[in-house]
Amino acid sequence: MMLLLACGLSACNSLPVTCNTRDWLAPEDYRVAMVDGLYPKRHITNEFEDSYAPTFWLIHEFRPAYVLDGVCYVEREISYATSQRPVIRYTDDTDVPLHIQEMWQQFPVDASIPVERWLQPIETARYPQRDGVAYRCIPQNEFDYKRARALGEVSTEDLTVLAELPLQDRDTYTVAHRVAQVPFFVVDAVADVAMLVTAPVWCPLRSWYMNHKAETEFGDN
Repeated sequence: MMLLLACGLSACNSLPVTCNTRDWLAPEDYRVAMVDGLYPKRHITNEFEDSYAPTFWLIHEFRPAYVLDGVCYVEREISYATSQRPVIRYTDDTDVPLHIQEMWQQFPVDASIPVERWLQPIETARYPQRDGVAYRCIPQNEFDYKRARALGEVSTEDLTVLAELPLQDRDTYTVAHRVAQVPFFVVDAVADVAMLVTAPVWCPLRSWYMNHKAETEFGDN
C-alpha cells in the first residue's frame, strides 16, 4: 500500500522536490526543448538580484513583432539542450527559480541542432483575439514577410499567446529504456515520499543555504 502511495505521489507534479534517478538511463542523445535559449518551465535569476526571485527581463526578452492579416505575431526561437540536471531537484512547475548560471550549466544548448524559428500569434490591446479565427504558429520559412508590417521589437512579458509553440523534447527513448527504468521509478517514488515527510526539517535548511550562497556570490562581486 505504501509503495502504491509513493508511486502515486511521485507521478504527480505537486511535490516541491523530487528524486530522479531514472535520468541516469536517459538516452545520450536526449535533448530538452528551449524557448529563446531558456528552459520554459522555470524562472531564473541573475547576479544583479539580491535574492532568488524571478527576473522577468531575462525570461521575457524583446523579440521582433509583425502584423499579418490583422494578427500580431512575435518571433520565437526553439533550440535544444542537453540535460545535465541534478538527481534531486525542485519540480519544474514551482515558484523556485534557477540562478542564471545554474540554468546555463543544467541546460547547455546543443549548437549542432539547427534553431527553429517560429512566428507565434499574440493578443495585444491593439490586436485582440477575434472570434472565429484559427490561430496557429507559423514556421519562419512560411511566414509572408512581404505582406506583413513590422512593429519593431516588443517585450514578451505578460503577453497572451493565441497558439502554443510546438515544443517537444527530442525523445529517443526505446522500450528497452522504459523497461530498464522501472526499478528507478520505484526508488524515486520512495525517495519522494521520504523527502515530503521530512520537508519541515530540510526545507528551512536548504533555504538558508541558498540565501547564504547568493549573499556570498554577490559579496564577491
